[in-house]
Amino acid sequence: MDLRQLSYFVTIVEEGTITGAARKLHISQPPLSHQMHLLEKELDAVLFIRGARQIKLTEPGIALYRYAMEMLELEQVAKDEITSLTSGARGSIRLGLVSSSASPGLYRSLARFHKTFPDVSFKVYEGNTFELLDMLEKGKIEVAILRTPFSGDGLDISPIQHDHMVAAGTSEFFNTESSLTVRDLTHHPLILYRRWSKTILNTFNREMLTPSIFCIADDARTCLQLAQVGMGIALVPCSIVSWGHGLTIRQLDELSWESRLVVVKRKSAPVSHKVEVFYNLLAKNKDR
Repeated sequence: MDLRQLSYFVTIVEEGTITGAARKLHISQPPLSHQMHLLEKELDAVLFIRGARQIKLTEPGIALYRYAMEMLELEQVAKDEITSLTSGARGSIRLGLVSSSASPGLYRSLARFHKTFPDVSFKVYEGNTFELLDMLEKGKIEVAILRTPFSGDGLDISPIQHDHMVAAGTSEFFNTESSLTVRDLTHHPLILYRRWSKTILNTFNREMLTPSIFCIADDARTCLQLAQVGMGIALVPCSIVSWGHGLTIRQLDELSWESRLVVVKRKSAPVSHKVEVFYNLLAKNKDR
């Protein structure tokens, strides 16, 4: 099994037919079919059923497609990394960002870095904290901006922003200008940011209170959008509430609901000079 065969296989899956894949790859159909036969023989598995109109992946085929995509992506990452290392101050940095990474310190660092390395570009990958940790572990990204809490084993971690949680909702949910207690929140449907749902629910349990949970979402922006249409009160980091236009914001009395935005890289993975400079800039330009 080689990368060329995997590339052929992925193209067949994406085109839906061997004929369509052969056309896209600019090769004739018989050699392509032969490569798939060799691949199936090596793996001792039928990868897809050839139908009249299109192929249908088998269970082994579905599994191989998932791994093939990762392997081909890592091949491109390796090529980009070598190109970056041989081009000195050129190349790119593969950066992971969580959706709630609205940190002034981050953007100040980007601007400063660009002045020092004007020929370096960025490849930005967005996802939740756990998706980006997985990409970091696999080498798909070199550095990431994540939101706590998460396990920091094997990582270099520097905080760049401390952020407290606030309540955001339409005005009918709030009848006071003062901050809200945990007990106040039990009277309204809540929209929780998954990164903090466990901590928040543990607080309710500690106070022997039962919250009304409307939704738990992976993306803080989704929480704000649901709050904007009146579905409940979103509990989100203070730094992102500006994205929720027209929402009423109230502080929370629960001081333990504090989040941190951090920059991370792998301890065990060597990085280029420009990645090291970028990481250090972020760590030094943290918001106060």
